[in-house]
Amino acid sequence: LKAQNAPATRRYCTRLLSRAPRTLPFLHAMMKAAATMATAVFAIVLSALCAEAGAAASSEGFLMGRQQLRSKRSPLRQLLAQSAQVGDPGLLAPLPNDTISAAYWQKIDSAIADATEATPAPVVDKPTPVPWQQVFSATEEGADITAQDLTAEEIANGQIVTSATASPMQDMSASAEKVGAHSVVPYDMQLGARIMYSFAPKPTASPPPSQMMTSLQFVSQCPMIMFRDALYIRAPGCSSSMGQWVDPATQRTILRWSPQSSGGMHFGVDSVIQGNGSVNYASLKQQFSLNGFHFQLFNCLSVMRYSIEETVVKVSSLGQGVMSSIQEHDISTAREAFFYKYTIRHPNGTAVAETGLFRLNQNEVNINMIGDELTPGPLIATATRQGEWTSDSWRDCSGPKREWQVTFHLKDRDVELPTTVMDIRVASAAVVNLMAFRDETVSESTGTTTVGERSMGWQLLITILWCLLVLIIIVLILYYLRKKGWDVRLRRICFKFEAVVLPKRPLWKRVPPLHATY
Repeated sequence: LKAQNAPATRRYCTRLLSRAPRTLPFLHAMMKAAATMATAVFAIVLSALCAEAGAAASSEGFLMGRQQLRSKRSPLRQLLAQSAQVGDPGLLAPLPNDTISAAYWQKIDSAIADATEATPAPVVDKPTPVPWQQVFSATEEGADITAQDLTAEEIANGQIVTSATASPMQDMSASAEKVGAHSVVPYDMQLGARIMYSFAPKPTASPPPSQMMTSLQFVSQCPMIMFRDALYIRAPGCSSSMGQWVDPATQRTILRWSPQSSGGMHFGVDSVIQGNGSVNYASLKQQFSLNGFHFQLFNCLSVMRYSIEETVVKVSSLGQGVMSSIQEHDISTAREAFFYKYTIRHPNGTAVAETGLFRLNQNEVNINMIGDELTPGPLIATATRQGEWTSDSWRDCSGPKREWQVTFHLKDRDVELPTTVMDIRVASAAVVNLMAFRDETVSESTGTTTVGERSMGWQLLITILWCLLVLIIIVLILYYLRKKGWDVRLRRICFKFEAVVLPKRPLWKRVPPLHATY
């Protein structure tokens, strides 16, 4: 520095020391972030660099800077003193009294012990011991025998027998209650009874959950709908592509339904986050069948809860507007008539409920539980057409309301798992909704609808194509094996496998002796 840039270095140090009072806040900020050791090293190096230029520089500025650095009131020295005493103010330092004393824990233990003594023990019915347990735990009441009543040989023998027959399976609480009782079972019988007890099935400690509790835990993952003893089923309107189930009293939307191209329906409840009808509640899917019309009702977990079967009955001649030929009607207007019936079945195939035979465009339908051959079961619901309309006219937005009113005759306590898909009332309302949806496209000449037929045709076509593809692959594999001569090798391998693994036929069959009879 002296040989090369001594004048420049002197000017830099002179300017720095002359501005020492103004540079102290900058040094204060730097020293607050740096460590104490780095600060000391920096001060020593700075003093050494400026030592040579101190004589030529302004002596007043140099002395002022050194005095402020060495002064006890300097902000830098105060900061370092605080850091050394307290530490970083942003962290919580433990204090000497931040501990839990042993006396506190003793006080807690004594309080728990007092509460244990004051709390009565619960009364629990003791389980009936299994037969083998009754054998090895048989005792006899007798006088108390102390150690003074026994000889040294008897005490030694008793200790050996006790250590040999002790088992963790023995109920210690039961033996503790029998004061003065002694075992009457010999050693060999004790041993055999305990061995058989280890192999015998043990009774269940706690009763298993009931089917109702299991079903409740299962359906708790799905949403529930709240309704009273009636609801309205409405078609998709002009401003919405989804139909509604509406509470008649409050006009509240219970759930929304939308038709599917496959012939089924989707049922969803409203969500504030995802929108109307966005939360899956149930779905009704049409099954591929060559004999009749079958539907399956699934819950939100895609588990089938009910199956629905539609039956179509054709009558060759019947008057218009009547349900039976007994009723008065005009014979000149008689023509073919179609009657419908829906049956609700349990997943195991058992019929649970059914509708009566009703004619196309009939205004009232009853749904009953399955009864005997002569009388129907209890009435579940009655569906009544509101307004004058047929087929798909209930989608009209003009005029009075067009809807189906479903009135329930069963209460919540009369059904299992109310307001869920397992509720027979919900299944009945789904049947009425399905009936109204299919009535929109029913042909009066055939009595059936084409909804879902295209989807089932595609399913049949795809199934046939898959079968043909699998058949072609099998033929190609057989052709390749025959061409490469693998058929002979595989035949030889199969014969070897049969000779090694499979049982052999006996060379000769022993003829049983024929005893003479008298």
